Amino acid sequence: MDITYLNELDPMDFYEAIIELADGDSIPEIHVDDNMVYGCQSRVWVVLKEDTVVFDSDSSFVKGLLTAITSQLNTLHDIQNVSMEQYSFLHKDTVSYQRLKGVDSFISKLREISKR
Repeated sequence: MDITYLNELDPMDFYEAIIELADGDSIPEIHVDDNMVYGCQSRVWVVLKEDTVVFDSDSSFVKGLLTAITSQLNTLHDIQNVSMEQYSFLHKDTVSYQRLKGVDSFISKLREISKR
């Protein structure tokens, strides 16, 4: 998925574009404590299934952000080496400080579970 267009949007258009990326389907089977990402404002769960990132959130905006991020992770190596710096659309003009902390917590959890 090409996400470079996200860098060129003004904050309101960015917000709408991120919401559009969110998949409306919930994945309740991953909603267990071991899969919870702590440090997020919203509830977020993440697992790896056959080197594919599977996540869910109770926030459409967060689901959209995480969809944009995970769409760029094609291999286990990508997952183990992901960082926020790779995503120039993640900055304070478009994403709140609390959400940025949550994305950082998601990435940390993702790297942790990818090394198991």
